[in-house]
Amino acid sequence: NARDAMPNGGRLRVSSANRVIAGPVDGIAKPKPGEYAALIVSDEGCGMTPEVRARIFEPFFSTKPRERGMGLGLAMVMGIVTDSGGTVLVDSRPGEGTTFTVLLPRTIEPAEALPAPKEAVPSAPAVAPTILLVDDEVPVRSVAARMLRRSGYRVIEAQDGSEAIGIAVEGVQRVDLLLTDLVMPGLHGTEVIARFREARPGVPVICMTGFAGDSPDVAGLGKSASVILSKPFSSEELLRSVGLALESGSLTT
Repeated sequence: NARDAMPNGGRLRVSSANRVIAGPVDGIAKPKPGEYAALIVSDEGCGMTPEVRARIFEPFFSTKPRERGMGLGLAMVMGIVTDSGGTVLVDSRPGEGTTFTVLLPRTIEPAEALPAPKEAVPSAPAVAPTILLVDDEVPVRSVAARMLRRSGYRVIEAQDGSEAIGIAVEGVQRVDLLLTDLVMPGLHGTEVIARFREARPGVPVICMTGFAGDSPDVAGLGKSASVILSKPFSSEELLRSVGLALESGSLTT
């Protein structure tokens, strides 16, 4: 991001420091008071308007052309940092550059020795619905999986249609919902859905696509998908689609 913000060159500074949080901070995630390790990245680029700054951590939001980025990098950074109990602070103004400060909780306790491995104990059946997520684009799949897991869903990730069908046919793992991309290398989404329904009849399907509703690819789905989810999508849109599909129980039309 700093490189793109400085097309004519400039200085990029990377530093670290110890920080103590004693009260509220202006971040998306609100860290608890305590000691933090800070990673600070500053550039001398074009900076951001308040409107852009407010949206930079949204999945799929980007000010760059589609071919130069998908708008998932900062969303993934924020997800990893907040999962670790930290946050990311942003200071940016048009024409004055940008500074990102990543705050991660410090650990001052000595590391504990790993316990000796125990015999595997069969786990209890999962209460949360299990979603088979299929997308060949790793950033998209990772962000969607994180959104779902944060909401309590169990997620099985597959990098392409062949892997997904293998999981479905094997029949070892429970699958309550198929969430698949439409256009992927190898098996097309329509074929993935058709073969999945043969292996797991009655299981609802959501198809993700960046194509318009009147495109041949989307039209070719017909009634095979319970829900069609347009890319890019927000966390709310993804979770709403998942809820609708699971409530339907299966294809109802």
